[in-house]
Amino acid sequence: MATQTLSAGANYSKRILVSIREMKETSDFAIKMNGKDFPVHRNVISAASSYFRAMFSSNMKEAQQGFTDMKTIKPSIMKKCIDFMYTGEVKVKIEEIQDILHASNFLQVNLLNIAEKIVYDKFEEVVSTDTFASISYEDFVRYFSKADVKHGIKWKAAVTWLSIRQEEVERTLPTLLNSIKNIPANFFLETILNEPMVFNNKQLVHYIVGLLLSSIEEIIKNISLENFMNMRKTLKTQKLKIEGQVAKVMNDFMAGRFEQLVERDDFVELNKEEILLLFQSPRIKCSSERIKWDAALKWSKNQPNSKKVFPKLFKSIKLDDLSLDFIGKIVRTEPLVRNSHECTVMLMDAFSAHGSVSKQPSAAASPRRNLDQHIVFLDKQNGHINTWIISKKTWHQLPKVKEGDDMQIVDVKNDLYVLSGSDLFHWVGNDTSWSLKTNKECKSGYRKLVAFQGNIYLVQRKFMQCYDPIPNNFKDNLPGCTLNYGFCAVATSACIYAMGGLYSDQRVERFNPDTKTWSRLSQMRNPRRHATAVEFNGKIYVIGGFDGHRVSNSVESYNFETNTWTRVARMCVPRLDLFAFVDDKSIFAVGGENVDGVINSAEVYDPNSNHWSTLQIDGLPTKGSLTGCVYYM
Repeated sequence: MATQTLSAGANYSKRILVSIREMKETSDFAIKMNGKDFPVHRNVISAASSYFRAMFSSNMKEAQQGFTDMKTIKPSIMKKCIDFMYTGEVKVKIEEIQDILHASNFLQVNLLNIAEKIVYDKFEEVVSTDTFASISYEDFVRYFSKADVKHGIKWKAAVTWLSIRQEEVERTLPTLLNSIKNIPANFFLETILNEPMVFNNKQLVHYIVGLLLSSIEEIIKNISLENFMNMRKTLKTQKLKIEGQVAKVMNDFMAGRFEQLVERDDFVELNKEEILLLFQSPRIKCSSERIKWDAALKWSKNQPNSKKVFPKLFKSIKLDDLSLDFIGKIVRTEPLVRNSHECTVMLMDAFSAHGSVSKQPSAAASPRRNLDQHIVFLDKQNGHINTWIISKKTWHQLPKVKEGDDMQIVDVKNDLYVLSGSDLFHWVGNDTSWSLKTNKECKSGYRKLVAFQGNIYLVQRKFMQCYDPIPNNFKDNLPGCTLNYGFCAVATSACIYAMGGLYSDQRVERFNPDTKTWSRLSQMRNPRRHATAVEFNGKIYVIGGFDGHRVSNSVESYNFETNTWTRVARMCVPRLDLFAFVDDKSIFAVGGENVDGVINSAEVYDPNSNHWSTLQIDGLPTKGSLTGCVYYM
């Protein structure tokens, strides 16, 4: 006859063991701790625990007396271990894990493997418990190496565990770092090197920088410019020599981010070898040779002994790619160029390449002989435009432009543009009329027109529009500054700046074209609205305006490097709604209004003497609201 197996179910053994545990009268052993007794059965606990099996098989004193006194395990944890020995399962809180691990390791029960699995699965939570820092070195290294978590969590674990073992940091941390995989360079620079236990230990700094440099080509692919410059400073501070392949990779990195690098204040901290390698790099990325020109000036004017270096930087600039107007107006007049024979020769070659002069030395005397500087006056009430030729002290009339609301005029690469209402007009040298470029409906509200990097920007409070002359269109997706009605604006080679406004505003903001964001700078010393601003000799000058009480004649300058404002000499006459321009030596303030009405005068500022003086312009209109710019023709 066939036999048949009868089963009481998978949980039969567990139910039997639970029943046995509940029969305390049949217990034959006790675990005592802190006045609390746990009655147990020898057969059960010796089967579940190697510790108790050894105790009973060797007939130790505890086996003979029928109890053991345990002082190294908490009663609550002991109860959970006993529960596990009878049932094979137990509920454990994260904060109990360390105690469970200690107890299961001591008692040698299978709970150890289960508890460690919880550690690996919930590693971040375990690291945050109060008891984590107190675990042994062996346990910590085991958990640390086996936990499959991100680098940030492992770093937190290392810092937490070492926080009470400062004497172990220098010896242990390198081993721990080597076991963390795929640590990004940015994390090394932003977090690890800034950790006090690392930052204050020169040996560790050297070790970590060495890790970075050992695979710098791979690391540098994902590093930010900010962190790259911080790493460079760390290398300099720790006096680690940069040479060979490392120097090449670092130079290529800077060359690939040249325009963003030039905008930074610490660009001028590059040493002579670095700046020369950078300018000579074939990997240099630059949207315009004017950016390289501005960069060479910025670096040279912030270095005490740059006269020998500047000609080498100048040589790397492709002068043929610069306009003849820019070469004559800006490059030729720069003292660093004029005072260098080597630069002068290169400049002559550039004029020859443009076909303007021969290479004979006599032709270099007047490279701009056919171009005169004009002050352009636009009457905002009727569209009439007249120019004052400074050298000849005579007037020249330009074609009238269609009048409209809020008329403004600007020079872009020696082309004149007038914004009249929603119409944008263009005029080039000797044209008999203005051509309408676009009649795109510009958003209403107060706006300032600036020329920036070959484009025209309409700066407003909540948005900004950019007109690109090449495709002849506007771009609308740009943020505006947060300043109120009456602010002024100016563009440098790298950024747009806006200052002042209604409600006695002293705020200053800067627009970064790379990030397309505005950021707040140090406040001006005086509140202003309807002032004007220019860039001159590497600083921004804000001139005149209304300070909330009166029309002002005060002037102040902004230092890009220190982010500070300084008062300079006051104008001869208080002015608001004026316009200003510069040449290579001076700042000119023209027109405007005050309590006496329209001002038909101009004045000039000499930075060497810090003094304003009157500039005579005979025939300057005494009626109408004027604005203007500078133009060469």
